[in-house]
Amino acid sequence: MPGPVKLLFVTDHDRAALQQRVALADAARKAGCEVWIAAPDARQATIIKNFGFNYSRYPLSLPGSNVAGLYKLYHEVKPDLVHHFSVPSIFPASLVPRLHKNMAVVTTVTGKGIAFLDQKQARFLDKLPSCRAIFHTPEARQLFVESGVVTSEQARLIRGTGVDCTWFKPSDVQGDPDKPVILLASNMDWDQGIKEFVGAARRVRAKKPNARFVLANTEEAGPEAVPISQMKAWTREGFVEWWGYIKNKAQVMQEATIVTLPAYEPRGVPRELLEGAASGRPLIATDRPGCQEIVRNGITGTLIPPYDSQALANAILGLLNDPETAERYGQAGRTLAVNQFSQELVFNETIGLYKELLMERFPEKVEQV
Repeated sequence: MPGPVKLLFVTDHDRAALQQRVALADAARKAGCEVWIAAPDARQATIIKNFGFNYSRYPLSLPGSNVAGLYKLYHEVKPDLVHHFSVPSIFPASLVPRLHKNMAVVTTVTGKGIAFLDQKQARFLDKLPSCRAIFHTPEARQLFVESGVVTSEQARLIRGTGVDCTWFKPSDVQGDPDKPVILLASNMDWDQGIKEFVGAARRVRAKKPNARFVLANTEEAGPEAVPISQMKAWTREGFVEWWGYIKNKAQVMQEATIVTLPAYEPRGVPRELLEGAASGRPLIATDRPGCQEIVRNGITGTLIPPYDSQALANAILGLLNDPETAERYGQAGRTLAVNQFSQELVFNETIGLYKELLMERFPEKVEQV
C-alpha cells in the first residue's frame, strides 16, 4: 500500500502570509495528506513545527541560483506535489520538475509575482502537463495566458488566499462615533499609499479634528518600508498614530470605522481588505486589479485613483458624513467575504486542484474544509 500523498509548500519571508499557508496545510492534512513546509527564515520553523508540520529550510536568493537549492529540497522531501508561494522560486521551480518526472507543481502568482517574472524566460508551464498556476485576479490570469506563459487549461482563478470569517467578524461593541478610526493596516512600504494616507489625514482632520488615522504594520519592516524615523515624525505632528507591528489583526479591524488601502502596485486580492470586509467595515481602496475584487464601488466601499490624497480624503469624509451608507457597505462586504472569499471556499478549490493533478494518488475520501 502506498503511503499518504506528500505535499511540500515553499513559502517566503512573509510571516503574515505564513498563517494562511499553515491554515491551508492544515486543510490538506485533514484531507489525508502528509505536509512539509519549506521557508527561508529559521524563526518560522517554530511556528511550523508547533502546528505539527515537517519543516525544511529553503534559503531564498537570486532566481538563477535557486535551482540547485530547490533540487536538493525536492530530493530530500520527495514530494508528490509542491506548491510554490515564494516569488523568487517560481522560475527555477519550473525547471526542477523536468528531473522529477512524477512530481506535480502548483504555483501561486500574486501581483508581486507578475512584476517579478520575466515573461521571455517564463514560458515553462505549457511544457509541463502536471503543473498549474493559480492567479488571484482575472486580469493576471488573462495576461499570462495571452503572453503564452501558461495555457488556459493550466491557469486557474482562485480569488485570494481566503479569510477566516469566524475570526474576522463584525464587533458587537462599536467604537466611539465621535472619534472614528480610519485604518491602514498593511506592510509599511511606500507603495501601499502611506504618503497619501498621511496627506488625507491632514485634510480630513482640518474638518473633523477628532478623527483618528491609524497606521499599523501587519508585517515586520522590510527594506522598502517607510523609515521608523519618518513614522515617529508623523506621529509627533499629531495627524496620524503609528501602532507598530500588530499581532491581533482581528481586534484592530474591529476597532476601525473605515478600512483603507490606497496602494499603487497591482496585487492579488489584499488580505487587509478581505479582513476588513469580513469584519463588516466599509472599504476605501485604489481602483486597481486585486482591490477591485473585494471593493465593489458603491456596494462594499469606494474606489479612488492612485496617488491621490485628495480623493482619499473626500471618500473618507463622504463615509464619515453618511454613517448609513458606511453601515450598508460594511454589511455588503461581510456578505461578499463569507460567500466568495472564505477560507473554506478557497481551500476546497485549492485541494480540488491538488486532487486533479494527483488523480489516483490522492486519498479517495477528501474531507471538506
